[in-house]
This record gives sequence, structure tokens and C-alpha cells, in this order.
Amino acid sequence: MTRTSISAARERAAAIGRIAVRQWGETAQRAQLVEELGELIVALSHHARGRPANVAEELGDVLTCLEQVIPLHGVEGVALSMHAKLDRLASRLQLDEEPRADDALAAAIARAEKAERARCLWFIERADDPEDAIEAIQKGTPIPDDGDDCAPAPREG
Repeated sequence: MTRTSISAARERAAAIGRIAVRQWGETAQRAQLVEELGELIVALSHHARGRPANVAEELGDVLTCLEQVIPLHGVEGVALSMHAKLDRLASRLQLDEEPRADDALAAAIARAEKAERARCLWFIERADDPEDAIEAIQKGTPIPDDGDDCAPAPREG
């Protein structure tokens, strides 16, 4: 994994963020996002006035928190909103964009991702050890559709 890839960092933030939300709760992670957004606003303001500011660090903090909070508000809705904003921006810039995936296809993919996310959460919530369940999911272990017998085996000891 390269340490300069934003997409790799965001994937990592999402995976670790799910654990953070479970451990500290949704309210605490939303509050953390608000704090980080405030720090970014200050850094951007300082930068605009020529004062020292670490905008990259604050952007990293905000993106990390966003990866924790976005799933709480529906990834599908956020993605659709982003595409709508990008469509409007592209139109204002009079860009000739490459054809995007058909909206029906994009919606079907989003529904499938949402269903898979729900199955993963169901699997984690019923596991004797949620960390083992998360590890199993990350390794690609198939998740059963239903039944309580799908949780990772209890630890011996």
C-alpha cells in the first residue's frame, strides 16, 4: 500500500472507522467530524492570509472522519448527491465528459453495496468476537444469508 494514495487511505479509514464508530458511538464520531471541520476552516483561513497552516493535515483529518460518518447517513445517497453536484459543475464548466455508467446501473450497484454492507453489519453484530468477524470479512470469507450459525467460532480458552 502506498502512503500517498488517497483512495487507499480512504479505504483504510473506512475499515478502521467502522470499529471507531462501534467503540465510541455515532454521536462522538459526528462531534469529532465537526471539530475537524472547524480546524480545517481555520487552516484554510490562515493559508488565505499567508499565515502558516497545515491544510493537508486538516484535510486528512476531515477525510478520515468523513469515512466514519458517511455510512451513518447512507453511502448511496451521498454518492448520488456527489454525482449530481459533479454533473452541475461539469455543466457550468461546459465540459465534455466521458459517458458515465447508466444511472439505473449505478443505482443497482449502490443497492447491492448497501445490501452487502447490511449483511456485513449483521454478521459482525452477531459474532462472539466482532474483531474476528471483521477480519473474516476482510479476508473475503463468504457471509451466510441468515441464521445465527454464521458467526465466527467462539475462542477456545
